Amino acid sequence: SMMYERVWDEADYVVPPAENGAFFVTTNVVITPNQTLGHCPEDPGEVPESICQAEDPANRASSDCMASRNLIKSHGPQTGHCIPTDKPAKYGNISVCEIQSWCPVEDDRLLLGKDKPLITGSEHHTVFIKNSIKFSYFGERFHRNNMPNHVCLYNFTDPNTWLCNIFKLGDIVAAAGGDYTSLSISGGVVAVQIQWICNLDFDFMQNCLPKYNFRLLDTSGWNFRHAHFHEENRRTLYKAYGIKFVVIVQGRAGKFDLKNTVINIVAGLGLISFITMFCDFILLNYVSERKIIKEKKYEVLEKHSVLSGLLSIMSVAGTATADPQDRNMQQSQETLESCYMATSPSKHQMKTRQNL
Repeated sequence: SMMYERVWDEADYVVPPAENGAFFVTTNVVITPNQTLGHCPEDPGEVPESICQAEDPANRASSDCMASRNLIKSHGPQTGHCIPTDKPAKYGNISVCEIQSWCPVEDDRLLLGKDKPLITGSEHHTVFIKNSIKFSYFGERFHRNNMPNHVCLYNFTDPNTWLCNIFKLGDIVAAAGGDYTSLSISGGVVAVQIQWICNLDFDFMQNCLPKYNFRLLDTSGWNFRHAHFHEENRRTLYKAYGIKFVVIVQGRAGKFDLKNTVINIVAGLGLISFITMFCDFILLNYVSERKIIKEKKYEVLEKHSVLSGLLSIMSVAGTATADPQDRNMQQSQETLESCYMATSPSKHQMKTRQNL
């Protein structure tokens, strides 16, 4: 455990030092020092199938060990020999298959168990997130970054600091709804989301501002291995547990344009008329009640009534288009005839007068 007692700085626990859109903070670690390439016993805790019985103690041969065979989770191919384990205090006096690997093999156990991380206090560390955005579709001048006017620390309870871009790691995890202690033991993934929602019709620098959101992506564990090589065929293996912070940037901007507005309105009106035709086509041809729909939509006329209607329309149209003088003469003639009929005595009246 002496090798764990050291001063851990950012060069030790920020691995790798640079990532594309993310950064990793080591909070727990398993160290396997001074590994060299060679032959050594397999770890029976990781690979129980490697336990064997030597059938020939002289050459250490066993039918349980086959040369060049790789078992699941094995640290290397077997050599075919059955040898005593190098961890009798942990597993007892048993024999395991010999492998070709980096030796000794990794003892994958956390030094402080599942109750406490090895590197404590990282929740108070801060991270500086710098981001820039550009809406080149609307012009080159719509370009800015998330740097405030002065250096400041983001405080989740103070709205006046919500434009600051320096964050405490513990505050980020708490805002995402996670527990920093549990994540620091087994690892996890947290997303830092930066949103740029901008209306370019207003002042760009005053109204186009970033908005930060945080959420958990994975709480089941996050770890990986990396090695520090001292010289050829000698290294120190690190299995790093920690929290990976993924930075997600989303941007959306809009600006009023008369030409595009007119195009969209005309296209929408055209789409509305097309939808009406499409609905009529479906209702009149593919609906089970299409006969009833046709009867309601269309009125069936008989030939005789159609011809009578056309003749009446033609007569009305002919009367309406006649010459006004001819109409007046015809009316005068009809008036004279009615007067003549009214003043002329009938034959019966004349006969009656003669008798008198």
